[in-house]
Amino acid sequence: MQLKELARRFGVVLAAFGLSFSLVGSAMADDSVLRYAYGADSDPLNITVNGRAVGDAEVGKGNFGITEYGAGIEYKWFSMSYSRADYNWSDVGGLPFGNGSDDPWESLQTLTFGAKADGSFTDTLGWFAGGTVISGFEEDMDGSFSLFYRGGITYRFSDEWRASLGLMGIASQLNPMAAPVIGLDWRSPRDLGWSAGLGIPATFVNYRFNDWAALRGAARWDRSQHRLADDSPVSEKGYVQQSSVTTGVYLDLSPLERLTVTVGAEYYLDREMKLYDEDRDEIDTWDVDNALGGVLRVRYSF
Repeated sequence: MQLKELARRFGVVLAAFGLSFSLVGSAMADDSVLRYAYGADSDPLNITVNGRAVGDAEVGKGNFGITEYGAGIEYKWFSMSYSRADYNWSDVGGLPFGNGSDDPWESLQTLTFGAKADGSFTDTLGWFAGGTVISGFEEDMDGSFSLFYRGGITYRFSDEWRASLGLMGIASQLNPMAAPVIGLDWRSPRDLGWSAGLGIPATFVNYRFNDWAALRGAARWDRSQHRLADDSPVSEKGYVQQSSVTTGVYLDLSPLERLTVTVGAEYYLDREMKLYDEDRDEIDTWDVDNALGGVLRVRYSF
């Protein structure tokens, strides 16, 4: 089975602010997976700002790169975030979509509102649930909304081992999907030394050197969908959906007790772009070349 089919069915990591598909902003995804996997933060208020750059990649005979930035706030069980991805196009005449002269789009925006909760039935058996309303759009939010949902149970075998089982998915008029939550976690990334999580939604390996520095590797499947402008040269009032498998190495630094700075290098592979018309019928699908990128994220807790 091809890697993209595995990713489509199970989503190596479906993450974002408060856990979601990367519909909510890829630069936040990695940090939120760790917070999800090991429970809510003890701090009631958390603010995150982030940036991400993706190198030029070829689609058809044209090229594009991405610069993404955003911010999010999380208060107890509630969260909201905003991100904007600016596209730098070149050789637009060689693109397999558009009118051959204008940029297909200049930027794509994502706005989210989420709520989550977790708790315990017993000392070993717990639960989690949540939902995130997502709006992805170029200019107009009309017809851009979808809902990400998740829920399930956790079982703690010991202080170091924990399993998760549940369901998550996207309710949307554009290509809805559902996937299982299956995970096995060994230790917490907050612990000194090695820790790891295998499965869905979190796949990572982490090594914490001390209280202020940790190094980790992670992988996730990103999927974004955005409603295009009314006068889009690609598809008027249509939609673009993009997906990729993202692998990365990240350094987490905490120079102050409540401050975490993350820098990372990422590699995006198995990339795909789909276009839909106003009626949400698929127009075509194109492969996108692999690319390198980088992430910078700053998080402060109150």
